[in-house]
Amino acid sequence: MPLKLKIKICGITNTEQLSEIQNLSPDYCGFIFYEKSKRFFRGEFIPSLKAGILKTGVFVNPEPGYLTDTVNRFGLDAVQFHGHEPSSLCEKIKLLGKIVIKAFGIETKKDFDATLRYHSFCDYFLFDKKDQSFGGTGKTFDWKLLSYYRGTVPFFLSGGIGPENLADAFKIGHPQLFGVDLNSRWELSPGIKNIKLLKNHLLNLKT
Repeated sequence: MPLKLKIKICGITNTEQLSEIQNLSPDYCGFIFYEKSKRFFRGEFIPSLKAGILKTGVFVNPEPGYLTDTVNRFGLDAVQFHGHEPSSLCEKIKLLGKIVIKAFGIETKKDFDATLRYHSFCDYFLFDKKDQSFGGTGKTFDWKLLSYYRGTVPFFLSGGIGPENLADAFKIGHPQLFGVDLNSRWELSPGIKNIKLLKNHLLNLKT
């Protein structure tokens, strides 16, 4: 099965794993800057990534000062908003020249209505399982609901994508499906990735 979708490996907490993760050639490496997350990134710095891998920060309702300082301090290429951030904040980060990803929890087809006011200010959307904990549930939503998304902004699919359903995600065929977000189902413990598991499945997708 040819690898056509982008791969985002998210929730990285251990920079010592980065060399192994980069060898898997993901398109995005995600670091969570939300203190209530079990995958909160506590490192002092993030090493430079290989060309073509985008350093991505994940935020949940951040204070503007903390957001700007973190983007600059860690040299982020992309910012993912995973809370209830207004479109104006997305616009602010986009004007800084950063890639902007806005996440939405999906439970019913009506949840796609919330994307409408963000179309002009985001490069990508991310559709996740709807939950009060802002992601990291390891659960999927009903992917059949994706047929109700008719927007023009490409999206990442997130929420409970694991070894048993990764290939199914690649078969969805939605015209705006851009990439998949791999997180909790690919771990030995929160924030510590199972490199062997990732390697086995990502290599299979490339052959």
